[in-house]
Amino acid sequence: MRYYYTDAANQPVGPCELEQLQALAAEGKITDSTSVIPEGAQVWTTYGAVKPGGIPPVPPAPRAPVDPFKIATIMGDTVATVLAKLTGWLTPALLKRSLAWAERYGHFAVIVGCGLGLIVALITSIRTSTVSGFMVGGVAFVLAIAVAQFSAMRFISAGSALIAAAPTRLANKSFLECVALFAVLGAAGLLISGVVTAIKYDQFLPLIPAVLLAVLLTYIALIALHPDQVNVGLESGASAGEEAIAVFSFFTKVWLRLVPLFFCLFVMLGALATAFSLSERGAATAEAMLGFIPMPPALTGGAVGMAVLLYGCLLPVLIYLGFLLSYLLIDLLRAILSIPGKLDALKK
Repeated sequence: MRYYYTDAANQPVGPCELEQLQALAAEGKITDSTSVIPEGAQVWTTYGAVKPGGIPPVPPAPRAPVDPFKIATIMGDTVATVLAKLTGWLTPALLKRSLAWAERYGHFAVIVGCGLGLIVALITSIRTSTVSGFMVGGVAFVLAIAVAQFSAMRFISAGSALIAAAPTRLANKSFLECVALFAVLGAAGLLISGVVTAIKYDQFLPLIPAVLLAVLLTYIALIALHPDQVNVGLESGASAGEEAIAVFSFFTKVWLRLVPLFFCLFVMLGALATAFSLSERGAATAEAMLGFIPMPPALTGGAVGMAVLLYGCLLPVLIYLGFLLSYLLIDLLRAILSIPGKLDALKK
């Protein structure tokens, strides 16, 4: 067999016999890496591959055919990659640590808020020259907070036990992934909107509800990415009605799981607003800061912060009762959906 080879100017030379190539190699005119091609062939190789005892070249790996569908979903695949990254960042360990932190420091905020409430009541009593104002607005407030804090301590732990006793099965994880994605996008949008509004009006107050809602949406995304944190698993074969019940159950358990967070946020807001109300300018700021929380018109000044503090302590009880009522409806719907199956069993 005769071969062509390339010279120093990368020009083909030949054809020549293999023995001639060996002689050229011995003279140093070609090397193992010199390109050669058998006469009549279409693919070039190297002299090192064709010389006696040479190693045949490894054929190139076949190129995978282009998948038009893969190209069409490239944006969706990018979102899926981002969601996978979020799953690694928003972990169950982060949820547990932050909720434990929220519960612990929320109780400290209750103590601070009570002290500030007593100071506000004392200042009000001095200004109005009445002792009854201090007794009602101060002492009675502290007693009410003590009872409410006791209920918060009991019902925060009771909520976790209730979630553990109420398993839920979803047929498809796609719904939860979309919930997580929309929650993260909503959190980012709220933060950007809050920052823009704060800069536009030169006030920090618009940031407060934006940050609070962004935190809430981030936690919802975390739980949606790790549904086992609310005792939600995946099980195929569910009907459309059962899937709807599972979705409703998921959201009710999310609220119950985040009770420590709600407790901490509200009592800290209440304590902060009570501190602001120690001055006239601060009282106006406190009312504006808590403007997103519905309040009776009669409450002004320090009473607004104290009311939010009390509401924050009562929130675990209210969410617990709301969960019970929701699950009563869920159990009723499940019983209705099970009737056709029971009738079929009776017929058999």
